[in-house]
Amino acid sequence: MGKKYALVCCALLLTACNESYPGLYAPVVDADNPNPEVTEDLMPIKLSATDPSFDIVTRGLGAFESWSDEANRERWRKADFYVYAFLANNHEFTGSVNYAGEEVNLMLHNDDGRVPYCLVKNRKVKFTNAPEPTLEWVQGEEGVEYQPYYSVSYPDYKFNFFVYHIDNALCGSPMEGATQVDYHIAIDGTQDIISGFAHDRAEDVEKLENYDSESLNLLNHWSELIYSTRTANRGILPRLYLTHHMARLNFSIRGNSQDFSNKIQVMAVGVIAPVEGNFTVARDWQGGGEWEDSGMPSPQLGVVWDETKTDTMFLPTSQTPEDVFGATYQQSQCLFEPSVSVEYNQEKELGEILLPPAKSYGIFVRYKMVDRPNEIFTANYSRVGFGEENREFLAGTEYNVSLGIYGPQSIGLEVDGCIAWNEGGDITVDGEDM
Repeated sequence: MGKKYALVCCALLLTACNESYPGLYAPVVDADNPNPEVTEDLMPIKLSATDPSFDIVTRGLGAFESWSDEANRERWRKADFYVYAFLANNHEFTGSVNYAGEEVNLMLHNDDGRVPYCLVKNRKVKFTNAPEPTLEWVQGEEGVEYQPYYSVSYPDYKFNFFVYHIDNALCGSPMEGATQVDYHIAIDGTQDIISGFAHDRAEDVEKLENYDSESLNLLNHWSELIYSTRTANRGILPRLYLTHHMARLNFSIRGNSQDFSNKIQVMAVGVIAPVEGNFTVARDWQGGGEWEDSGMPSPQLGVVWDETKTDTMFLPTSQTPEDVFGATYQQSQCLFEPSVSVEYNQEKELGEILLPPAKSYGIFVRYKMVDRPNEIFTANYSRVGFGEENREFLAGTEYNVSLGIYGPQSIGLEVDGCIAWNEGGDITVDGEDM
């Protein structure tokens, strides 16, 4: 069975908490006349993070292994994530939002009273050198203040926070509408497409344990104030829940024939799948407090893949150029050198590829035979999927794909122990490259 991604970064929330917030039982405070604790000082926006415990695979950076191992952290620190924050409706603001608006830089404008429809617009963040996985804003142009701030003029305005990561997936300028932000992206099988949004957890209310008048106000109007200047003043940071939007296929080769396994030499593996899609990284939603898996809606983020835009992506090898988008479209850039063979009862890893979720993929294997070295063969599998009804390749899940060598010109393919559908058989291919 495929393993679920045990995600992850940037304040990832793995399981929702069912604990009721104590604010539901706190003394009522008038929402229109709360204790004026918020000061006139600008409050910097900070983002919380938890242990990014699963790999993110990105071409050129390699696999992102667990943060708990010091040796793995440098790869996390190299990765670029981007953040948006937009005004959300609450008891104080009930107008129309504007996801196409310009960022109101509260430092540059001296918090002059303009409505901050966009509090943070596509700003880059990176993991820091701290022992704990935390995020910091990346400095912009020289002399320009890049630290974003909450509004002093509108302390009760709450904001929706979003984060995304696309590595070197090709994309144009963001397509900004009134209520969402999209990108057109193109992938080559080496990018982990990730997005996330902020919501709170029950332990956030522990920061309000003093139960003064401001804390009681926050407890009683939690969902209307998270995340706002008021919650920031109490050290409650946006927690970003991240999701992988790709399925991960790990390929290996296994020798199943005592007489013939080592006579087949695998040259390359190709996968046919969608390569373009529309990636929604931010969308207006009425999120907030009292999060529960069963009861709280989530913004519809992620990628809608264009099924008419498919291509062949080859499994990258050690010779595939790093940081060159599209190198995996060329078999000549993805050849195993030397070709991979395997002895009986042995298994070797071939590599991994990241793909859009799907019911099935087209997979083919290019190989040679020891006794016919001048010919190239192809084993075709037109629809690689599962025999079980309603089972398919899911985003955020990894699958083990095994090429089993059974005999002369005989390569079987299994996915997590399930025989692949619709093997097309072997054909002889003229020429060294296709």
